[in-house]
Amino acid sequence: QQQNNNNSSNQAEVIARVLQALPNNALSNTSTLANTIMLIQALSGNNNNNAGGNNGNMPQMNQQRISAPAPSKTSLKPFIPRPDDVKYKVEIPDSLVGRVLGRLGATITEIQNTSGCEVKFSQRGEYVPGTQNRLLYVCGQQAGCKIAQQLILSKIEGDAGDVSSSDFVFEQIPNN
Repeated sequence: QQQNNNNSSNQAEVIARVLQALPNNALSNTSTLANTIMLIQALSGNNNNNAGGNNGNMPQMNQQRISAPAPSKTSLKPFIPRPDDVKYKVEIPDSLVGRVLGRLGATITEIQNTSGCEVKFSQRGEYVPGTQNRLLYVCGQQAGCKIAQQLILSKIEGDAGDVSSSDFVFEQIPNN
């Protein structure tokens, strides 16, 4: 019973974060709405591909089935830089890098494809001086960067909630 309440609370928090990060009128586009629903399902651990996410904890919104790409091999959509792109960086402890990368890079690829941003880490072994932290860079349109940041923070927190996302601050850096 308590775990179901925790899952519902976690799902509501993920939904709120994703919706806050979306630009105005973003959900008027059907494909954006479908991608947002799949994103919410993925972040909340609901993998039944039912658009309403009806797992007994949340009401079903719609009977339409949305088929997500197979998680085993997701290809990265090309990132095409634009002059008005913004760039952010954040320090991530080396011990948490795997949460953002995911198995075989699947998680970071999903974040990039969902947000439309380029997301990349500093090289392995390349740390912020005096730390064991690597830099994570996010580059793209402002709205996409906000979505990428929320997705990254959700992954860092993990399912156990053992890490607080408030410890991580994205700093905007000037374009070169």
